[in-house]
Amino acid sequence: MSAPVFQLLRGDFPAAPPRSFRQEAHYLLHASDGVMRMEAKGQLWTLPPARAALVAAGEEITIALPRRLQALSVLIPPEAAPAPPAPLRVFESSPLLRALLAEMPEDDSDPTHARALGAALISTAWRLAARPLPLSRPVGRSAMVQRALALVEARLEDPPEIPELARELATTPRTLARHLQAETGMGWRDLMRRMRVMRAAELLCAPDMPVIEVALACGYGSLSGFNTGFREITGQSPRDYRRSLAPR
Repeated sequence: MSAPVFQLLRGDFPAAPPRSFRQEAHYLLHASDGVMRMEAKGQLWTLPPARAALVAAGEEITIALPRRLQALSVLIPPEAAPAPPAPLRVFESSPLLRALLAEMPEDDSDPTHARALGAALISTAWRLAARPLPLSRPVGRSAMVQRALALVEARLEDPPEIPELARELATTPRTLARHLQAETGMGWRDLMRRMRVMRAAELLCAPDMPVIEVALACGYGSLSGFNTGFREITGQSPRDYRRSLAPR
Protein backbone atom coordinates (compact mmCIF):
# COMPACT_ATOMS: atom_id res chain seq x y z
CA MET A 1 0.00 0.00 0.00
CA SER A 2 1.53 3.33 -1.04
CA ALA A 3 1.57 6.33 1.28
CA PRO A 4 -0.59 9.35 0.40
CA VAL A 5 1.47 12.10 -1.19
CA PHE A 6 1.83 15.05 1.18
CA GLN A 7 3.20 18.12 -0.61
CA LEU A 8 5.46 20.33 1.51
CA LEU A 9 5.45 24.08 0.87
CA ARG A 10 8.34 25.72 2.68
CA GLY A 11 9.14 29.36 2.16
CA ASP A 12 9.93 32.91 3.14
CA PHE A 13 7.26 35.13 1.61
CA PRO A 14 7.46 38.95 1.27
CA ALA A 15 4.61 41.30 2.13
CA ALA A 16 1.88 40.95 -0.48
CA PRO A 17 -1.61 42.32 -1.28
CA PRO A 18 -4.70 40.09 -1.06
CA ARG A 19 -4.83 37.13 -3.44
CA SER A 20 -7.66 34.61 -3.81
CA PHE A 21 -7.14 30.93 -4.61
CA ARG A 22 -8.23 27.41 -3.70
CA GLN A 23 -6.39 24.12 -3.27
CA GLU A 24 -7.57 20.64 -4.24
CA ALA A 25 -6.07 19.29 -1.01
CA HIS A 26 -6.56 20.19 2.64
CA TYR A 27 -4.14 23.01 3.35
CA LEU A 28 -2.27 23.07 6.67
CA LEU A 29 -0.31 26.28 7.06
CA HIS A 30 2.05 26.94 9.92
CA ALA A 31 3.58 30.37 10.50
CA SER A 32 6.91 30.63 12.31
CA ASP A 33 7.39 34.36 11.78
CA GLY A 34 5.31 37.17 10.31
CA VAL A 35 1.56 37.77 10.06
CA MET A 36 -1.04 36.58 7.59
CA ARG A 37 -4.62 37.65 7.02
CA MET A 38 -7.04 35.11 5.62
CA GLU A 39 -10.59 35.68 4.45
CA ALA A 40 -13.20 33.01 3.76
CA LYS A 41 -16.90 32.44 4.38
CA GLY A 42 -17.44 36.09 5.27
CA GLN A 43 -14.83 36.09 8.04
CA LEU A 44 -11.37 37.61 8.31
CA TRP A 45 -8.74 35.81 10.42
CA THR A 46 -5.35 36.91 11.72
CA LEU A 47 -2.63 34.25 11.67
CA PRO A 48 0.31 35.34 13.87
CA PRO A 49 3.58 33.47 14.53
CA ALA A 50 3.56 30.09 16.27
CA ARG A 51 -0.01 29.61 15.02
CA ALA A 52 -1.44 27.41 12.29
CA ALA A 53 -4.39 27.35 9.92
CA LEU A 54 -6.32 24.44 8.45
CA VAL A 55 -8.24 25.08 5.23
CA ALA A 56 -10.54 22.44 3.77
CA ALA A 57 -9.94 21.20 0.22
CA GLY A 58 -11.73 23.26 -2.41
CA GLU A 59 -12.34 26.18 -0.05
CA GLU A 60 -11.63 29.53 -1.67
CA ILE A 61 -9.60 31.81 0.55
CA THR A 62 -8.07 35.24 0.19
CA ILE A 63 -4.66 35.76 1.73
CA ALA A 64 -2.80 39.01 2.41
CA LEU A 65 0.63 39.37 3.98
CA PRO A 66 0.99 42.68 5.88
CA ARG A 67 4.66 41.82 6.46
CA ARG A 68 7.17 39.10 5.64
CA LEU A 69 6.04 35.58 6.51
CA GLN A 70 8.06 32.46 7.17
CA ALA A 71 5.88 29.41 6.79
CA LEU A 72 5.90 25.65 6.46
CA SER A 73 2.74 24.37 4.82
CA VAL A 74 1.51 20.92 3.89
CA LEU A 75 -1.07 19.92 1.30
CA ILE A 76 -2.92 16.83 2.54
CA PRO A 77 -4.87 14.69 0.04
CA PRO A 78 -8.58 14.57 0.99
CA GLU A 79 -8.57 10.77 0.75
CA ALA A 80 -5.90 10.64 3.46
CA ALA A 81 -7.86 12.50 6.13
CA PRO A 82 -11.36 13.08 7.49
CA ALA A 83 -13.11 16.35 6.74
CA PRO A 84 -11.62 19.23 8.77
CA PRO A 85 -13.73 20.50 11.69
CA ALA A 86 -14.52 23.71 9.76
CA PRO A 87 -13.78 25.23 6.32
CA LEU A 88 -11.06 27.38 7.91
CA ARG A 89 -9.63 27.34 11.40
CA VAL A 90 -6.76 29.30 12.95
CA PHE A 91 -5.40 27.66 16.07
CA GLU A 92 -2.43 27.57 18.41
CA SER A 93 0.40 25.33 17.31
CA SER A 94 2.15 22.88 19.61
CA PRO A 95 5.68 21.47 19.97
CA LEU A 96 4.41 18.14 18.62
CA LEU A 97 2.86 19.71 15.52
CA ARG A 98 6.04 21.67 14.79
CA ALA A 99 8.17 18.55 15.23
CA LEU A 100 5.95 16.56 12.87
CA LEU A 101 6.06 19.30 10.24
CA ALA A 102 9.84 19.45 10.49
CA GLU A 103 10.09 15.67 10.03
CA MET A 104 7.74 15.38 7.05
CA PRO A 105 9.75 13.89 4.17
CA GLU A 106 10.06 15.71 0.87
CA ASP A 107 10.00 12.48 -1.15
CA ASP A 108 8.43 9.01 -0.96
CA SER A 109 11.65 7.04 -0.51
CA ASP A 110 10.34 5.57 2.77
CA PRO A 111 6.55 5.19 2.37
CA THR A 112 6.08 3.40 5.71
CA HIS A 113 7.73 6.27 7.58
CA ALA A 114 5.82 8.85 5.54
CA ARG A 115 2.50 7.10 6.24
CA ALA A 116 3.15 7.02 9.99
CA LEU A 117 4.19 10.68 10.11
CA GLY A 118 1.22 11.70 7.98
CA ALA A 119 -1.25 9.92 10.25
CA ALA A 120 0.28 11.55 13.33
CA LEU A 121 0.25 14.97 11.65
CA ILE A 122 -3.42 14.67 10.69
CA SER A 123 -4.44 13.49 14.15
CA THR A 124 -2.54 16.30 15.86
CA ALA A 125 -3.62 19.11 13.52
CA TRP A 126 -7.29 18.08 13.50
CA ARG A 127 -7.33 17.90 17.31
CA LEU A 128 -5.76 21.36 17.65
CA ALA A 129 -8.09 22.83 15.01
CA ALA A 130 -11.05 21.87 17.19
CA ARG A 131 -9.96 24.71 19.53
CA PRO A 132 -9.88 27.82 17.29
CA LEU A 133 -8.34 31.12 18.31
CA PRO A 134 -10.76 34.08 18.63
CA LEU A 135 -8.89 36.27 16.14
CA SER A 136 -11.52 36.75 13.45
CA ARG A 137 -14.24 39.20 12.53
CA PRO A 138 -17.01 39.43 9.92
CA VAL A 139 -16.20 41.27 6.69
CA GLY A 140 -19.74 42.14 5.64
CA ARG A 141 -21.58 41.40 2.40
CA SER A 142 -22.51 44.78 0.97
CA ALA A 143 -20.11 47.33 -0.48
CA MET A 144 -21.32 49.86 2.09
CA VAL A 145 -20.46 47.71 5.11
CA GLN A 146 -17.15 46.59 3.64
CA ARG A 147 -16.23 50.21 2.95
CA ALA A 148 -17.26 51.24 6.47
CA LEU A 149 -15.07 48.55 8.04
CA ALA A 150 -12.15 49.52 5.80
CA LEU A 151 -12.48 53.17 6.85
CA VAL A 152 -12.50 52.23 10.53
CA GLU A 153 -9.55 49.87 10.16
CA ALA A 154 -7.51 52.56 8.42
CA ARG A 155 -8.13 54.97 11.32
CA LEU A 156 -8.16 52.75 14.39
CA GLU A 157 -5.92 55.18 16.27
CA ASP A 158 -8.82 57.65 16.22
CA PRO A 159 -11.75 55.80 14.62
CA PRO A 160 -14.82 57.58 13.25
CA GLU A 161 -18.17 57.04 14.90
CA ILE A 162 -21.35 55.96 13.11
CA PRO A 163 -22.57 59.50 12.24
CA GLU A 164 -19.24 60.46 10.66
CA LEU A 165 -19.04 57.18 8.76
CA ALA A 166 -22.59 57.64 7.51
CA ARG A 167 -21.74 61.08 6.13
CA GLU A 168 -18.69 59.71 4.30
CA LEU A 169 -20.79 56.90 2.85
CA ALA A 170 -23.70 59.17 1.90
CA THR A 171 -26.23 57.33 4.05
CA THR A 172 -27.97 57.85 7.38
CA PRO A 173 -26.57 56.70 10.74
CA ARG A 174 -29.65 54.55 11.31
CA THR A 175 -29.30 52.80 7.94
CA LEU A 176 -25.59 52.18 8.42
CA ALA A 177 -26.03 50.85 11.96
CA ARG A 178 -28.82 48.53 10.79
CA HIS A 179 -26.71 47.10 7.96
CA LEU A 180 -23.66 46.66 10.19
CA GLN A 181 -25.70 44.72 12.73
CA ALA A 182 -27.43 42.61 10.09
CA GLU A 183 -24.27 41.73 8.15
CA THR A 184 -21.80 41.22 10.99
CA GLY A 185 -24.09 39.97 13.75
CA MET A 186 -22.29 42.33 16.13
CA GLY A 187 -23.11 45.64 17.75
CA TRP A 188 -20.94 48.62 16.87
CA ARG A 189 -18.99 48.62 20.15
CA ASP A 190 -18.34 44.88 20.01
CA LEU A 191 -17.18 45.17 16.41
CA MET A 192 -14.82 48.01 17.30
CA ARG A 193 -13.35 46.01 20.17
CA ARG A 194 -12.78 43.02 17.91
CA MET A 195 -11.08 45.14 15.23
CA ARG A 196 -8.83 46.82 17.78
CA VAL A 197 -7.74 43.53 19.31
CA MET A 198 -7.05 41.99 15.89
CA ARG A 199 -4.86 44.95 14.94
CA ALA A 200 -3.11 44.75 18.31
CA ALA A 201 -2.44 41.04 17.76
CA GLU A 202 -0.66 41.93 14.53
CA LEU A 203 1.36 44.78 16.04
CA LEU A 204 2.43 42.69 19.02
CA CYS A 205 4.27 40.44 16.56
CA ALA A 206 6.90 43.20 16.29
CA PRO A 207 8.97 42.54 19.44
CA ASP A 208 10.54 46.01 19.50
CA MET A 209 7.25 47.94 19.59
CA PRO A 210 6.41 48.90 23.20
CA VAL A 211 3.04 47.65 24.41
CA ILE A 212 1.88 51.19 25.21
CA GLU A 213 2.57 52.20 21.58
CA VAL A 214 0.52 49.23 20.40
CA ALA A 215 -2.32 50.35 22.67
CA LEU A 216 -2.27 53.93 21.35
CA ALA A 217 -2.05 52.77 17.72
CA CYS A 218 -5.22 50.74 18.25
CA GLY A 219 -7.23 53.58 19.77
CA TYR A 220 -6.91 52.74 23.47
CA GLY A 221 -6.54 55.71 25.79
CA SER A 222 -4.76 53.81 28.55
CA LEU A 223 -2.70 50.69 29.09
CA SER A 224 -5.21 49.37 31.62
CA GLY A 225 -8.04 49.70 29.10
CA PHE A 226 -5.93 47.91 26.50
CA ASN A 227 -5.10 45.09 28.90
CA THR A 228 -8.75 44.62 29.80
CA GLY A 229 -10.04 44.74 26.22
CA PHE A 230 -7.36 42.41 24.90
CA ARG A 231 -7.87 39.87 27.68
CA GLU A 232 -11.66 39.85 27.17
CA ILE A 233 -11.24 38.53 23.62
CA THR A 234 -8.03 36.49 23.71
CA GLY A 235 -7.98 35.32 27.33
CA GLN A 236 -4.42 36.67 27.67
CA SER A 237 -2.79 39.95 28.55
CA PRO A 238 -0.93 41.66 25.68
CA ARG A 239 2.43 40.81 27.27
CA ASP A 240 1.51 37.15 27.77
CA TYR A 241 0.24 37.01 24.19
CA ARG A 242 3.52 38.43 22.88
CA ARG A 243 5.49 35.86 24.89
CA SER A 244 3.32 33.09 23.46
CA LEU A 245 4.34 34.03 19.90
CA ALA A 246 7.84 32.65 20.38
CA PRO A 247 7.96 29.00 19.21
CA ARG A 248 8.45 26.69 22.16
